[in-house]
Amino acid sequence: MTCNGKSGLWFIWGFTLIWNLISLPAVFAIPGELDKGNQLILLVLLFPFFGIVMLMWAINLTRSWRRFGQLRLALDPYPGSIGGHVGGTIELPLPYDGQQRFPVNLQCVRSYETGSGKNRSRKENIVWHTHGLAHSQPSAQGGTLLRLCFAVPADLPASESHSDDYRLWRLNLNADLPGVDLHRQFEIPVFATAEQSRTALPLSSEHPQLNEEREAQIESVANIEQIPGGVRMHFPMLQCASDKIMGLIVGLFFAGAGMGLHFKGDAPAIMTLIFTLLGGIVTLSSLRALFISLRVQLDHNGLISQRYWLGISIGRIQIPRAEINQLQIATSYSAQSAKGYREVCKIYAVTRNGKKILIAMNLQGRDTAQ
Repeated sequence: MTCNGKSGLWFIWGFTLIWNLISLPAVFAIPGELDKGNQLILLVLLFPFFGIVMLMWAINLTRSWRRFGQLRLALDPYPGSIGGHVGGTIELPLPYDGQQRFPVNLQCVRSYETGSGKNRSRKENIVWHTHGLAHSQPSAQGGTLLRLCFAVPADLPASESHSDDYRLWRLNLNADLPGVDLHRQFEIPVFATAEQSRTALPLSSEHPQLNEEREAQIESVANIEQIPGGVRMHFPMLQCASDKIMGLIVGLFFAGAGMGLHFKGDAPAIMTLIFTLLGGIVTLSSLRALFISLRVQLDHNGLISQRYWLGISIGRIQIPRAEINQLQIATSYSAQSAKGYREVCKIYAVTRNGKKILIAMNLQGRDTAQ
């Protein structure tokens, strides 16, 4: 199986060039519109800004392609197996370094079209995903051989032919390297054969470095202290700040655009309302998430969960320990990027009467939360 790096590279370059060509006439029109007193025309500058961002992305992808070229995944077993293993080996033209990490993640994806006619668009939902680290070793060609393998539950859908609504399986390989990072994606066939790896590939989800990585991630978002009969945890504010700051910027942009349309006076009222309302909701949600913190204590007396915003208490819950029925992991938010699917999780304590009490947050990935 070959990666889709080259086809993806052509698509990114094509989209980037078209975007920037479309943006240029609007940019050239800015001086004349400003002379007429149209200050809102400055919003057009967002188009060349995103065009520059996409151009930088395309250049980095090109550098990566020139360094690594077309990569091949030798599946073992072939095809990948639901109820068995999905794995294989990848040869990298990269000198072996035992300290280098190679994150890999496997996804089952639903790809479907919405709308009709010219308004048709394709969307994706993650049906199932898992991640781990590839096991690396020196290759006979003087490079690095990656060995990866995932155990796949038996109740997942198999690969389907491309259509308006179908399921596909995708493997992502990443590495943060000096100079140019590595990002490659493979679309692979996976069917319900219950086959195991023929060469006994080591499971990527059990890589020795994973536990260290997850513990380090927990320590980065939580201060955990053992106390007599239990544990005390503090999740400070400003965690996962980059995601929330990006949401804040987007919210402020939409709210500002709405206010600008309002004061301009000649914009439709419904457009002004939508921009302002949407921007306000996103801004307030981002501010809340950015500055919220959590303190949790669980001991023989029971559970205490107390939330704060900017250090001000906004809620306190205390229950006897016997009232806790189970712990439940939930997704705070998720995102799909060149590095694959990323999920930020939180944990609730669920009481006997079904009430959910927040006891952990800002955890990177479901495995870390588990």
